[in-house]
Amino acid sequence: LNPNWLLMAGGGYDLRTNQITQTQIGLGYIDDCLILALNYITSYAYSGSVSVNHTYLMQVSLRTLGGNTSTGAGGAAANTGLFGGTR
Repeated sequence: LNPNWLLMAGGGYDLRTNQITQTQIGLGYIDDCLILALNYITSYAYSGSVSVNHTYLMQVSLRTLGGNTSTGAGGAAANTGLFGGTR
């Protein structure tokens, strides 16, 4: 969007089964000291019937402290961030 704001979108597709496995959209802000991001992830599992897992992720990182010590929470998606959850 501009040097500090970004918009992200992505998806996963299983070539063997010809099915979508994941969709993701997010908005973030990055500057010299801080990273803020909010993502919404939908994961799909196909085992007889379709199972859908909705995950949100909020990431807050202080870039001047050296390392990223964030943790994640969520369903089947591998997430990192300070705040996460499933619905």
